[in-house]
Amino acid sequence: QSVGDPTEAARLALAARRLAAPYDDQRDLECSALRVLGDSLWPDVAAARRAWQEGADLATAHGMRLWRGRLLICLARADLLDGSGEDVIAEVEEIAREAGAPLLAAQAAALQAELALLRWRPDEVREHLRAVEALLSEVTLPAAVAADVATVSDVAEVLAGKHAAETPIGRTVLDLLDGVVPEPRPTGMSVTGLLVRSVVDPGFAMSWSGRAEGADTDPPSSPGNAPDVLSLGRTLSALPWLGALRVMWTVPLLPAAERRGEQVDLLRRAAEVFDALPAGAGAARRCRDHLRERGASFPRRPSAQHGVPTSLSRQGITIREWDVLRLLEEGLTSRQIADRLFLSPRTVEKHVERMLAKTGAPNRAALAAISAAAVT
Repeated sequence: QSVGDPTEAARLALAARRLAAPYDDQRDLECSALRVLGDSLWPDVAAARRAWQEGADLATAHGMRLWRGRLLICLARADLLDGSGEDVIAEVEEIAREAGAPLLAAQAAALQAELALLRWRPDEVREHLRAVEALLSEVTLPAAVAADVATVSDVAEVLAGKHAAETPIGRTVLDLLDGVVPEPRPTGMSVTGLLVRSVVDPGFAMSWSGRAEGADTDPPSSPGNAPDVLSLGRTLSALPWLGALRVMWTVPLLPAAERRGEQVDLLRRAAEVFDALPAGAGAARRCRDHLRERGASFPRRPSAQHGVPTSLSRQGITIREWDVLRLLEEGLTSRQIADRLFLSPRTVEKHVERMLAKTGAPNRAALAAISAAAVT
């Protein structure tokens, strides 16, 4: 597999599995073969998932916890395509702690960073990347994992508006945000790379043809295929910035009068996502241009205090802090607020700290009372 021939890797993996299967003391070799087989089938998600799941089940049946963790890492990578995978990664982290396996822990942290990137929670991205770096004193990452870590770091820099496009995928994201059709560039194994490439590569989404066999969601839309507005909406909800990119690039391919209401809703939602993204100003303008072409009203980029009750805006409360404040009033925890607003819990806590300082409120309960008073 290291020489880049997935067909040969699959052939050898199947051969190794056949040789190992008759022997009870070779189950670790069989698990290894199934992991390589799944890797060689990627990105045919359904086929790869079947191989990895079979390996994980085999490891569980024979009490091989470490091998279960290695196969779960692969399955979690597939889950990231839908913006999920936390539960699987959490189990991997538990196995890594039990087994004293720093490499497995580093791989789990790398996937956590990628999941945070896909959801655009920059504080969590940095936190998980620091965890990976801390483990590098104990282990050396496989080349593919190291490449994925570099992808996460570089794309995070681009989305944060720093335009540090040092890797091919970073340059591709920057091109997409700028409305430029990117050159075909290799993306390796990273889920972010696969999803970004599917935005503009006409034939790439078709290589995911097996996905419909193993999941409820459809293959990603691309300019080479008729955009599916339902699929676009699902992606926009699960993976906001990627979904917004896909909307910006694919909705204009539809006739303006076809399902106009759904097109308008998607473009408005995409513009809102880009408005909240440091690097998204140009992309938000393009979404508004598409709305104008459809004769629809469009949201202008809000000021920092647009929509905040007057009594609170006078105290310097921003619109994002107001969002947090309203959820505090509902009694939600920082984690629940973070999930609702696509932030990290640490960012929510910082918003709370700033509001306490601005309002002079002694605690969160007092803040919630201020929120209730502001709308009465």
